[in-house]
Amino acid sequence: MRGKHKKRQTRARRRALAVLARMRSRGESLSEASRNEHTAARTVRLHVGSALLRDPRTRRFVAKDGDTFRRDIYILGYDSYVPVTVRSSKKGATCLGTPDCGESISEDGRHRMAQAIRCQASRRR
Repeated sequence: MRGKHKKRQTRARRRALAVLARMRSRGESLSEASRNEHTAARTVRLHVGSALLRDPRTRRFVAKDGDTFRRDIYILGYDSYVPVTVRSSKKGATCLGTPDCGESISEDGRHRMAQAIRCQASRRR
């Protein structure tokens, strides 16, 4: 029986998300990516199994193009890092402004995003 999701992500779930990202970006197989991230393929299938497809010809697991898993990430705000929760793999890459994605957020955009997040957090309280 599973309880409610914890506020913080578990280490195993974070590793599973890292395996999924590695499969997408580098084209590695499930076993190779999970070995490099120091986790079991079974754990990856448990946490992010819905983002994996089995290739009908080769019977290997392949990552789907995108997913809607919740990720807790930190982005650089105006004066410090700000916690952000995103529910999309593509939105997470945009928030991080990674060179792989090809997009980055300007300093002004980060400031506006940080303000919106602070506003959203204050409404929850």
